[in-house]
Amino acid sequence: MGFFSQFFVQPFMLLGGLLVSVPIIIYLWQRHRHHRRPWAAMEFLLRAVRRHQRRIQLQNLLLLIIRCLILFLLAFAMARPVLRSSSIAVGTASQQNWILAIDTSYSMSYKADAQSLFDRARESVLEMVRTLMQPGDKIAVVTMAGPPRTVMPATVVSEDLEADLRRELEDLSLSATSVDLGASFALLDEVSEQFTTVGGEKEPKQVVIFSDLQRKDWLRENEPRYPALGQFFDKMQEEGAEFSFAKLSANPHRANLAITDLSVSPPLIAKDLWVDIRTTVHNFGDQDFDNVDLTIQVDADVSIESEAQLGDVIRVPAGDSVSRSLRFKFEEAGDHTIAAEVRSDGLRLDNRRYLVARVEETVEILLVDGDPADEPRETLYLEAALDSEEDDSFGEIRGRFTPFAPERILPEQLSSIDWQRYAAVILANVGSFSREEVAALKRYADRGGAVIGFFGDQVSAEAYNALFREEERSLLPVVLAEVRGSAAAPVHLAATDVRHPVVQFFEEHRDQSYMHRPLASFSKYFAMDSLPAESPSFRVLFRFNDLAKTPAILDSAYGRGRVMWMNFSADGEWTTFPSFHDYVVLLYESIYYLLRFGVETVNLGVGEVFARIYAADEYASEVSLVMPESSGDLGDVSRVRTIQKAMRRQEDAGTFELLHEETSAPGIYSLQLGRPHSPMADGIEYFCVNVDTEEGDLRRLAEADLKQAFSSLEFRVLDVSERVRQVASEQTLLRGREFWKWAVSFVLVLLMAESILAWLFGRRAT
Repeated sequence: MGFFSQFFVQPFMLLGGLLVSVPIIIYLWQRHRHHRRPWAAMEFLLRAVRRHQRRIQLQNLLLLIIRCLILFLLAFAMARPVLRSSSIAVGTASQQNWILAIDTSYSMSYKADAQSLFDRARESVLEMVRTLMQPGDKIAVVTMAGPPRTVMPATVVSEDLEADLRRELEDLSLSATSVDLGASFALLDEVSEQFTTVGGEKEPKQVVIFSDLQRKDWLRENEPRYPALGQFFDKMQEEGAEFSFAKLSANPHRANLAITDLSVSPPLIAKDLWVDIRTTVHNFGDQDFDNVDLTIQVDADVSIESEAQLGDVIRVPAGDSVSRSLRFKFEEAGDHTIAAEVRSDGLRLDNRRYLVARVEETVEILLVDGDPADEPRETLYLEAALDSEEDDSFGEIRGRFTPFAPERILPEQLSSIDWQRYAAVILANVGSFSREEVAALKRYADRGGAVIGFFGDQVSAEAYNALFREEERSLLPVVLAEVRGSAAAPVHLAATDVRHPVVQFFEEHRDQSYMHRPLASFSKYFAMDSLPAESPSFRVLFRFNDLAKTPAILDSAYGRGRVMWMNFSADGEWTTFPSFHDYVVLLYESIYYLLRFGVETVNLGVGEVFARIYAADEYASEVSLVMPESSGDLGDVSRVRTIQKAMRRQEDAGTFELLHEETSAPGIYSLQLGRPHSPMADGIEYFCVNVDTEEGDLRRLAEADLKQAFSSLEFRVLDVSERVRQVASEQTLLRGREFWKWAVSFVLVLLMAESILAWLFGRRAT
């Protein structure tokens, strides 16, 4: 059979050719069954038959041949004759190792048609296992986002593998985060260690990456985003790895809109204060978006359709942003939810953005007057700047202009105040503190309080250094030295940290501000020694233009709170600054900035931990958290689930902390607080989680840019569907060209011919 197997797929069926002998045996059997008997009446007929005997024999022989040929061709067809190509070698390919990496960032949910890029990636993986891999190959599957993890360790390909892998891929869901290439390739390097020989040598492997290849993940200003990535490529290639990037879409251009900002101005909100709710829509594509529906909803259930406070149809030019504002006044204190949405494109997750606005009855600011005997008093300018009077001169838009309610006290009253009442504490030229007052001030800042300190003639450098300086962390991060300056040679401010939010505000409003001009003069200030290195926990916003470049405004962290020191007086004794309107703006922006750290964050990014501190009288024995539920369709905001939480007592008596770490799903989270033993009514509080809108930049990394950034990387672009078709064609060539259909067709022709000839021969015989 070895010889015949080269020409027949099922050579054993050739045994059916023995059936050809059946008609011959029947013919011979019928021929020898007749015995001659003399009969006078038949002699005449026999003489007639003898005249046509040759013709009849030929007819019978022809029918016999046709019938034998029919049986032979049937056996021939069942053996499936094949003509194999001599250019394709027949044999089994050597074992291959595969590592398949699947991008699970939320940009993979983009739908150019009915199917998302993520769905195509999963189908391509199954196609590869089904078609391109052979029994005995080894395969491992990993993800590349949220964080990267191993879906299937190195496993030998078998008949059951496809079903197991299908189940794993069906359970695989997208993450609301971006790709972390550094962590992803560290995991790839770790998984590649599983492909080693018994002797410990690295085996060659095929690494196939299924990703939308967003340019922003790989490059930053045409340079590798992760410089160490090239080292990963070199190391794995030296160990025999070959890289391929799966082609998931034929169209490299993907249009996408995203809501990149949703904010309230001013950020501190009190009841009956007019604010602007502002949202910004960005077009990441290279084509204009027309007729885009934009809505803003306040205190609406995002899971159901409801009327929006703002509805607009906008046009967003290619690569540009468009903003819209809603003038609004909150009439009740408490937590309020805001949602903005656009409806237009194939990536749904970044089309909606959320905001939780904490509305206070009023924002109380404590002013500590360190020189009450001075006239005018030390806090006069502070009180005038922060005072919030009702305004009813504008008819229907009446309301407060600022959320602040300043309260002035003297230093000796510090020991009797309720620190938790105040959003911020401003020390104005306070010269003396008791140890107990310093400890209370530190506890206040440590728990999230905001502190602003102004210097003046009552401040002693030695006392401040002794009271506020500590070894590990300090309310005063610098060492104060002597007082410098004179009215005859004043100095001016110069911006230092242009990325600081407060400085940034003045940079963005240069046409309305005088901060960048040498107008406000400063005649006295403290020299400073032992400045720490600038970092996120310590920043110098402005410096004086003296020879030493002395810091003028400092910002430092202390526990959950933050402290800002002004190296000048709050009144006009050391500076003319309070007479400029920038003094008021600086005060407002500084308080807004500091309170972002003091008040527990309620507007989080995906993966950030929610933490909130409650006073003893706010303790809730029962806390129910209603949270959005992650699903395969990341754009679905209607699915929610409820879990129970518990407040934990803090080490320092009198406060409780509520933590929630599972913030993988974007949306609005609501806390239902039950306080059965408290006179306070049960309440509902909110926090929200938003995605990083940079992931909405769907521009694809070009092959040329990848080659330029990683010159040593050798890779190919793999079209899985096209490769599957090529393999199917190669397998057809390997099997050869079969002719059984032709044989069956010839059998049908012979059957028809045999029937017709038998009818004609029989008719002539009669």
